[in-house]
Amino acid sequence: MHKLKNALLMVGAAACFNVHAAPDGRVTFNGTLTDDTCQVKQSSKDIIVTLPTIATARLASAGDVAGTTAFKIEVVSCPVSVKRVSAHFEAVQNSGYDPTTGNLRNIIAKTGGGASNVQVRLYNMDDNSQVNIGQTGHPYQVNDSSHEATMYFAGGYYATGTAEAGKVNANVQYVIAYP
Repeated sequence: MHKLKNALLMVGAAACFNVHAAPDGRVTFNGTLTDDTCQVKQSSKDIIVTLPTIATARLASAGDVAGTTAFKIEVVSCPVSVKRVSAHFEAVQNSGYDPTTGNLRNIIAKTGGGASNVQVRLYNMDDNSQVNIGQTGHPYQVNDSSHEATMYFAGGYYATGTAEAGKVNANVQYVIAYP
């Protein structure tokens, strides 16, 4: 009986090693790191954008947008080799990002006085196109003589349904990208 048990155990273990599926595809990651970087201007390091207080009626249906407010990110001391810069926006850990809409979720719960059915959407200011979280905004030229650049963006309310009154707070972090 002991030998039979060992034999069955060995057959079972061998069967586990032979179970596999043919791959359906491959993902290859390519990237570049650079030492030639600009410095973020001190006033652009921690930006607070105060969205206007608006009536919930302006966000009555999913897809409604309102309260868009501009902000800028400035970089200085760019090396001569850097001709264009961009901001790449990433969700702050546990801050709430909606992969369906590409927006930032309101991190204030309804029970804590937060508005519901409302998110914050980021935009490129040059054409008002959305910047999804996890994507890079439009590139901006670095001034050849000052070696500086200013990138213009906006944030605003985005309704995911009929908005209900309350506070809104969302956070995003960015890194400077060199397209």
